[in-house]
Amino acid sequence: MCVVVAHPEPGDRAGFRLDATLKFLANEVRQGVWIVGTDGRILFANRFLGEWLEMRPEKLIGSEARRHVRGEGKHHGSHHEAEFATSTGIVRRAVVASTAVCDANGDVCGRLEVITDVIGDLMRSRLLEEVQRMSQLARTDPLTGLANRLEFEDALGYLHEHHVRQPFAMAYLDVDDFKAINDQYGHDTGDAVLTAVAQRLKAAVRDTDLVARLGGDEFAILLPGADRALAKQICARLRREVPFDFPTRSGVTHVRCSVGLAHSEDGPEKMTQSADRRMYRAKARRRR
Repeated sequence: MCVVVAHPEPGDRAGFRLDATLKFLANEVRQGVWIVGTDGRILFANRFLGEWLEMRPEKLIGSEARRHVRGEGKHHGSHHEAEFATSTGIVRRAVVASTAVCDANGDVCGRLEVITDVIGDLMRSRLLEEVQRMSQLARTDPLTGLANRLEFEDALGYLHEHHVRQPFAMAYLDVDDFKAINDQYGHDTGDAVLTAVAQRLKAAVRDTDLVARLGGDEFAILLPGADRALAKQICARLRREVPFDFPTRSGVTHVRCSVGLAHSEDGPEKMTQSADRRMYRAKARRRR
């Protein structure tokens, strides 16, 4: 394979003029790119390579490529490993992809190489993973693994904006007499109860629904696309799923939740207050 990248240009320092399209692309990529002539001298170097080797690209042109290479490793077809030295002596490892370069007449005039910083790519990948992980943690309740209040409010805001096209429902829940559980059995047991409740709530809803812990023993569920009938069915499942006996060191404690449901057809602006009010009504009826 031979890539045509240049036209004869006797007056040019490098002896040729790089195709304008290729030059634009080479200067935009976040990898090193250079063209090395048959005599081993650099004919073109892109901006990234200059930064990577701590030199201006124009200073690289005309110099011998081997001055910047400290050694080569294994070859794998058109790829090989190599170490490069910056102008300050820093050694950087890279994978080099190489192909022959031809001029407009079809004569081989050198080789084009794309230089990928192995460590740099690895560090960028790990940094991206860490940013994504931290972003996820910022929106996750650390105890239950559910969405937290921030994630819930963002999702609720989105559903508010699109409620005409996509109706939705919301359920509010909290654990009945949770303070008594904490006082009698301790906070470790209380945390375990909340985790068990979270698992049961997740099991009772669809994969597309969002279950969140708002704080303490308060939970909320968003049901996107659910009409009123489906929302009532899911709410009934929640009421069946949550009552359960939880084992403690001194026996078992019965765990129950009160649930309040609201639907966007009643007005999305008042859903939070409606669901909260209905939840407390359910709690009051149970205490009578």
